[in-house]
Formats: sequence, C-alpha cells, structure tokens
Amino acid sequence: MKKNDPMYEYSFVEDTTRLIDLINKSASTISDKKIKAEAKSWLQGYYDILEIIDNESQGYKAFLSLSNSVTNIRLKRSEWMRKLRVILKEYNSHSLQNKKSPRKIIKYDGFVDSHRIKQLKAVSSESFDLSRLIKMCEELNDSFFRENYIASISLVRAIIDHTPPVFGFKTFTEVANSVEKSIKDSLLHLENSSRKIADAHLHIQIRKKEILPTATQVNFAQSLDVFLGEIIRRLK
Repeated sequence: MKKNDPMYEYSFVEDTTRLIDLINKSASTISDKKIKAEAKSWLQGYYDILEIIDNESQGYKAFLSLSNSVTNIRLKRSEWMRKLRVILKEYNSHSLQNKKSPRKIIKYDGFVDSHRIKQLKAVSSESFDLSRLIKMCEELNDSFFRENYIASISLVRAIIDHTPPVFGFKTFTEVANSVEKSIKDSLLHLENSSRKIADAHLHIQIRKKEILPTATQVNFAQSLDVFLGEIIRRLK
C-alpha cells in the first residue's frame, strides 16, 4: 500500500485503534512480549505517517521501548495507550488542518457498516456458510473507499444474487416481493435500480464517449444495509 493512498492513511487510524484495544485487553489476553511485537509492527508500518505529524518522530519510537518505559506493567500499558491516543489526536488534527480528506480518513465507516459485518461474522448457521458474503462486503468497502465504482456496483449485484437461498428462493426478485411491507421498498430499490446500473456498466461495449459512474450513482448503502439486517435476523 502506497504512502499517498487514502486507504493507507485510513488504515493508520484503524490499526492504531486496534493496537490500543489489544493493549487495553492485554492483562487477561496477551503477554507483554506480544504487545511489544504488535507495537513495533505498527511503528514500522506507519513510520512515514508519523513523520507527517512530527519531523521528530523518533520520539514516538522511544515510547515503545521497554527500557524507556515505566517498570510497573499496568502503568506501562496505560502509558502506551495514552501516547497512542495522543498520536491519533495529533494525526487527526494535522489531517483537518491540511484538508487531507478528513471524511475518508476519520469518519469513513464503509459502504457496509462495520458493525453489520461484525454481526454477519457472529452468525452461526448450519444451513448457510456466510464467508463468501462477508468477503464480498469487505471487498465492497475497499472498492468504494478507493473510488472503484464499477467494481462497487458489481459487488452490490453479486451480493443480492448470492443470497436468495437464505430466504428460500432462487432469485432476488422473489425475495424482494416476499418480504414484509416495511422493508419491501428497500429491497425493490436494490432489485430495480442497482441491478440496472450494474448491467449498464458491466455489459455495455466500448463506445466513442463514456460517462463513468460516481459515488452517488452506485451508493445503495442504505437499502443494502436493510437487506443484510434481514439476513442476520433470519439466521439468528
């Protein structure tokens, strides 16, 4: 992943938060040795971004050193978490001041909400393996974030074509027409609009002039979220 890639910068925020969570849970789940390895891996992966925040980023390296930290294990963890949160705060502040697309770096939560993906991963079903569905949702988030909108709308279509057996049907049209009225409009919107837009971008042959899709055109996030929520409800 390249330094100037917006996904690289977003990962910095996500991975730093993950490291904080690991350290916070470490008293009962992981050893100090593993914390140190995770911290060093994080620092190595994001050293360029730390230089963006502060030219004297060697100071960030020092706090990961056991020899430079306090001796008490709990205080050590607390100190690491505190400094990681300071780095996050400084990075977010730097991004806003330099207008580095704060919407993507700080507030982005994906085409498919991360909480919804966690719910899908938590489903235990003897009848259906959701691993392909989850992977498609994750790839959809990645594609939309990178502004790969043809891939995004193609994955929306793939998801609605993949999942009708959960509802006892072969086609998404049957699913959309069978559900209760409260969610029917959302599913019909997916069926009638997203499918046509996907077809337009997948099947039209090369022409003299083209109009490429935009984020607005392919964003069926709300309707897709309603549909994924219904899948989760039925498989619980």
